[in-house]
Amino acid sequence: LSELGSGGPGDAGDAAVAARVSELVKLVDRRLYAAKRAGRDRTHG
Repeated sequence: LSELGSGGPGDAGDAAVAARVSELVKLVDRRLYAAKRAGRDRTHG
């Protein structure tokens, strides 16, 4: 978490943090979606 403050005050640091967070959210969403599909296939299959 120390990297979050390395950008210092300014939009550049905030943009970098926002980009990293959005990437993590995408990864998590993808995993959750895959898990839901796998669970659905198991229950119906």
